[in-house]
Amino acid sequence: MKKIFTFCTALMMLGVASSQAQSFTVYSHGEQVTDGATINVKGELKEEKFEDNGYSFIYRECKWDPELVVKSSESVMGSVEITPSGEGWSICWPEQCKPVGAGKTRTESGLFSATGSELQIHCELVAYDEEIAVPENNSATIVISVGDEKVTLTLVNDNPSASVNKIEGSAKAAVYYNLQGQKVDNPKNGVFIRVINGKSSKVMLK
Repeated sequence: MKKIFTFCTALMMLGVASSQAQSFTVYSHGEQVTDGATINVKGELKEEKFEDNGYSFIYRECKWDPELVVKSSESVMGSVEITPSGEGWSICWPEQCKPVGAGKTRTESGLFSATGSELQIHCELVAYDEEIAVPENNSATIVISVGDEKVTLTLVNDNPSASVNKIEGSAKAAVYYNLQGQKVDNPKNGVFIRVINGKSSKVMLK
């Protein structure tokens, strides 16, 4: 009888320990991070020269990406809340990218996979023919939740000026399409979709 009691007690203790174990882990750039961590987000500055309708200009892109990945013991529903202090932040999880303004909070819900779910949270600033004003502290608070379990992280931009990635060579030309998706060689007098470096925008030309 005493052995049975001892065995049952051990099972109960094991059950309590299992219930306290966190069901998901978070990684940044391949390294596990824990609740309350501050992550110095790696940045990159790219610069390219383009020609657009006879006008040459410089396209600069400054991007920070913490490469956050959530892995769970099994596929579970969870949520991600982001509150940035500055501009340029967006979250591309679980589906399309959605911008988040400074001081605003956005919460997205989706499925965390056992094989790993990439959150795709990043900060991106773009400028044409002018220098990008790199913020000294454009941070964001991230809260990752599964049920009652939460991991809160602070993302802080580092200065990417030391890793400037300039693409030299001849200028790249913008490509234009009409609203029906047909390519237009000499766009004028209308609204068109302009594609540069894989990025599209709607423009009006006279």
